[in-house]
Amino acid sequence: MSRDLTGSEQKPWDSFYARTMHLPSPELTKNFIDQLPSQARVLDFGAGSGAWTAAFLRDRPDLMIDALDMNIDQAKALPEKFNGQKLQLHFQEYQGTSASYDAIWARSVLFFMPPEERDACFHELAKSLPANGLLSFTMVDDGENASLAKFHGMSETSILKMLDKEGLELVSLARSAPPYGSRRIIIPTFDISARKK
Repeated sequence: MSRDLTGSEQKPWDSFYARTMHLPSPELTKNFIDQLPSQARVLDFGAGSGAWTAAFLRDRPDLMIDALDMNIDQAKALPEKFNGQKLQLHFQEYQGTSASYDAIWARSVLFFMPPEERDACFHELAKSLPANGLLSFTMVDDGENASLAKFHGMSETSILKMLDKEGLELVSLARSAPPYGSRRIIIPTFDISARKK
């Protein structure tokens, strides 16, 4: 526990929460929720501060969203009541057979995992989708970020192979370069949407 300048106690994730509350992009959230049926069941995989879930529910209160993170206590932006659950679990422990989701939102999670763990986790996420279920995720471009040891990126070709292996069909793949972390480093990434065949 630390203290801020006023002497108030701060929990370890307070600075994370402050840095990530600005994340939801109206364009990204609209593109995602516009593809979802009424009362869709959604998994926010790596809910973080809860900002994405809160943004989805602001525009689509009918969605039933489960917010999953390693430390769900940091998800301060989640509404007090929402149609879903808070799930505390290490990402690598996720077992996709326990639930079925119409859509999964997994931004800024998978590229932190070593390749073997990422591939196993991705397999479980794909298992959680029914036919035509939507998966939206980001992946660091390994060609652009080979020197950044913190990330485990993939090439566009590798992403397409992974989708095919898991029975997913590409909907869209776009390059972006959002600022990352407290130093706002520009990290080239792929924004990917895919549907279960």
